[in-house]
Amino acid sequence: MIATIQSGSLGEYGAPSKYIQGFCFRLCLTNNKDNLIPIDKPANYAPANYEIYRRYLNNGGKLFKPFVKRANDKTDLGSWHDLSANLYGENWMYPEGSYAVRDSVVKYHRDFTQGLIWFLQNDTSVNEQTRHNWQGWGLSKDEFTDNEGWPRRLYIRSARRMVSDYVITEHHTRRDNTERVEDPVAIAWWPPDTHHARRIVKDGYAYNEGFVFGGDDWRPFGISWRALVPKSSECTNLISPTCPSSSYVAYGAIRILTTFMMLGQSAGTAAAMAAEKDLAVQKVDYRELKENLLNNQQTISLPNNWLEIIKSGY
Repeated sequence: MIATIQSGSLGEYGAPSKYIQGFCFRLCLTNNKDNLIPIDKPANYAPANYEIYRRYLNNGGKLFKPFVKRANDKTDLGSWHDLSANLYGENWMYPEGSYAVRDSVVKYHRDFTQGLIWFLQNDTSVNEQTRHNWQGWGLSKDEFTDNEGWPRRLYIRSARRMVSDYVITEHHTRRDNTERVEDPVAIAWWPPDTHHARRIVKDGYAYNEGFVFGGDDWRPFGISWRALVPKSSECTNLISPTCPSSSYVAYGAIRILTTFMMLGQSAGTAAAMAAEKDLAVQKVDYRELKENLLNNQQTISLPNNWLEIIKSGY
């Protein structure tokens, strides 16, 4: 089996799985020579790790490439492509792993990503056009200056989540859902969005498994306050805006930075209320929380024309 491909057959619909959507480093690269840190060949570089990229290119495939799309000659390399720096199936041990296990996952992703860029820039088995696309790009000197230009954190798209008295599920994301959320503290305005979780061999070809995004049957929905707090029998002083009580697919509709910012505002407001009145977080009065959120311009309800907005491009 070549690198980045896992053994096993295609999973069954609805069956549980240890695999979760891929992680990556969201790199801030630049082609400005005055602000560039070159991508060096990693000390543990192994050409065989990139065999699937080599075969893909040799069979006429075209890989992702950096291009200026941010200020000051920079780009945000997020690895949204099928064959990129996302390492499908290489991260399932992270959510419940020890600190040492998590550190090893992070290091593996960094070494692999650094080696991939070096491979695309320098390996003679890579066609000239692809090497040209990548040559002249490097990390930005003025970004993450305390970490050699590398993001301080691996982009953890999905890991552990709470299971509280209220669980957000895929049902809430579907357009035919008419259930009313009684205690919203923010709006999730994004379709279920999960990257591939594994790469296997299917019908003789490499196959990425687990991708979910968009479609024409999703809807925005209110995020319940109850999904941000644990069961009172388990903990009374925790509010989580980023690990809400939700299923894997539903979390894909919540895990967007703008949504996290809204949930962070709501969680902070509720935390201040709990601290001021010396309450367990589950005892925070939602009516008072709602009033405080609305007074601070938080959006907690959908506009009547939400469907028209989605159809126009959301």
